[in-house]
Amino acid sequence: MIRYRFWITISVVIVLIICMGVFLYSYIPVSKTNTPKAETAAKEQQEIYLLNGRNYLYEGKNKEAEEAFKKVLSINPRNVKAMGALGTLYYRKGNMDMAYHYWKEALKVSPDDKIIGGLVKAIERDNLMSGSLYHMEIKTVDHAQSWEKHFADGQNLYLKGDYKEAIEELKKAKDLKPDDSKIYFVLGASYLKVRDRENTLKMWETAIKLNPDDKMIKELLNKLKKKEAVSLKMENTAN
Repeated sequence: MIRYRFWITISVVIVLIICMGVFLYSYIPVSKTNTPKAETAAKEQQEIYLLNGRNYLYEGKNKEAEEAFKKVLSINPRNVKAMGALGTLYYRKGNMDMAYHYWKEALKVSPDDKIIGGLVKAIERDNLMSGSLYHMEIKTVDHAQSWEKHFADGQNLYLKGDYKEAIEELKKAKDLKPDDSKIYFVLGASYLKVRDRENTLKMWETAIKLNPDDKMIKELLNKLKKKEAVSLKMENTAN
């Protein structure tokens, strides 16, 4: 009889433990941040914010662009594209310290990025010439005479608003490396600033051929084509 009660007690305890386990499994939330679905969703969200931020930046909506890029970094603090874009934004606003900060942070993650590396060196060179970074070694401004230098200089001139000079530098970069979509994109943007839409279309269409997956260029190209179609329609109506 005692042995019978003992086994009944053991059985009850086991049942209670199982029930408690089921309860805890059902009601305690399980972290899903590292699941493949969650990682995919996070990457897609980053791309959306990046695309929005680039569009805002293109339209001159700096505040909205800044918020979008910082949302990307809140999801992934090592996102090089967002850091690079923030550097560009601050450069346009004349905040060289912040531009330098974000570009340097991007280089920590991607030290082989020659484009961002060129921009960092350009700021360091300008600061050395003004004496504010006199303590830096002179090798930081030793640019190689290559397409990277012309591209970096072209970007700098574009950001400063010297669009005609930017076009000349970017054309030199394009001649040295005719298969880089980034050169065609910035060159197209420079042509757009001087109201040469024909060359803008040519450059962006070439960029798309070289990089068919670039959603931002596709969207900007579609917007420009729509504007061209509307302008042409209005001209035909007027005539």
